[in-house]
Amino acid sequence: MQRMLLLGCGRMSVPKGSALIFVLWIMAILSLLASEMAFNARVNAQLYHDEALKIKAFPAMLSCLQTGIAIATLEAAAEGKPLSGNTFTFALKEANYQCEISFFDEAGKYNLNQVNEKQLLAIVESLGITGEQRDIIVDSILDWRDTDNLHRLNGAENDYYESLDPPYKCKNGPFSSVAELALVKGISPEIYEKLAPLFTIYGNTTKINLNSAPLEVLKSLGFSEETANLIIEERKKEPFVDIDDLSSRLPEVDISLLEGKVTFKDSSIYKVEVKVGQGSNTVQENFIIKLDKQGFEVLDLPLYD
Repeated sequence: MQRMLLLGCGRMSVPKGSALIFVLWIMAILSLLASEMAFNARVNAQLYHDEALKIKAFPAMLSCLQTGIAIATLEAAAEGKPLSGNTFTFALKEANYQCEISFFDEAGKYNLNQVNEKQLLAIVESLGITGEQRDIIVDSILDWRDTDNLHRLNGAENDYYESLDPPYKCKNGPFSSVAELALVKGISPEIYEKLAPLFTIYGNTTKINLNSAPLEVLKSLGFSEETANLIIEERKKEPFVDIDDLSSRLPEVDISLLEGKVTFKDSSIYKVEVKVGQGSNTVQENFIIKLDKQGFEVLDLPLYD
């Protein structure tokens, strides 16, 4: 004996057992959808909670930043050490906050508005991206920041960007932020997450600070991953003073790769990671500051909706 299932305006005869399987299958899909909705609700609630904590702690973060810079510059000057790569911890007793502040010289990265084609090729290759994909990224970055509307071989100009949904124009000017990389042809969200930490728009130096350069930047200078890791581990013990200091401590390093490309002194611009904790809650934000003898200037700070 068969049962009849009504589907739209037609009829379809199905065996009795198949109807039961069909119903169970629908119930399974509904159960999965309900689980996904519940998961998304929990994630959204957590994101809202984290954002609320950051907003509440923001005044403490600014106090931590100001106090931390004062403490760090005094300690670094007393010990004759650079700020970059160092972390300082202290308490804001009046607000019962624990603070941690870390400094990273922006000169350890490539300046996105000054980096040349050869350097771009090397930095993209350091991420394991080669061939046509590499060439599209490099040419499109150069096309994005130049002032003309002429295509490089693998690049993109207004005609490409205006064909997207939603459409937008090619910048045809300097990058205003590293975040603009996400708009450039060939840079997927996954590639952006790897590429963005290797660039800055601040500072005017064309040399890389070897004491603060990330692994991929060191690899782009011509070092193997093994040698780059050796440099990173050694500088954690003590920052390198100059090329002779590097050569004596790591004689296996080919210093000819560094000629005219690196510096060993901090610039005046730092990314500062600020962590503020109270009880079991800890929040972190990054600031870009310019430091001089008169004090410091915040060049970039977090924005909240």
